[in-house]
Amino acid sequence: MNQKEMFPPPKRHITYAYRISMVRDKIIRYDGELSNALLGARLVCKTIDSCGQDDREHMIIIMLNTKNRVVGTNIVSVGTVNSTQVYLREVFKPAIAASAVAIIIGHNHPSGILEPSQEDVLITKKILAVAKLLEITVHDHVIVDMNSDNYFSFCDRGMMENLKRDASGLLERL
Repeated sequence: MNQKEMFPPPKRHITYAYRISMVRDKIIRYDGELSNALLGARLVCKTIDSCGQDDREHMIIIMLNTKNRVVGTNIVSVGTVNSTQVYLREVFKPAIAASAVAIIIGHNHPSGILEPSQEDVLITKKILAVAKLLEITVHDHVIVDMNSDNYFSFCDRGMMENLKRDASGLLERL
């Protein structure tokens, strides 16, 4: 056996350099600052109306800058008539790419029944835990009815503070 066979040259591997950028897909007009849950709910509805199908459940995030001004919205997931799979990485990917410091979570219930399910509460808790790690503020989670101005706000119902405490408890157990 010669020396070349004993010590073959190292294999060369390649990799790619990536650049992440957001693509503006559509213009969605809304009424000024999101100073309350109703205005957030309306923007969730407008996003689904412009980019989705109102007969299916959609999870949306509204991304906010340091002055709590909207920098964009993103449909995180589209599901069926009564559920949607939500992956945490998909919730935060557009928020990080947009340099958002805060988000509002929203989704629709095609049934028109706005009370949050156990799954809605659990995913909110998980989102709050990851948001804390990423230092992104979650202002609210709104559930909307696409056929009316009716909505359910976790914040208005006093649920966000308890869920934030529960999320912190999840992190402490890690």
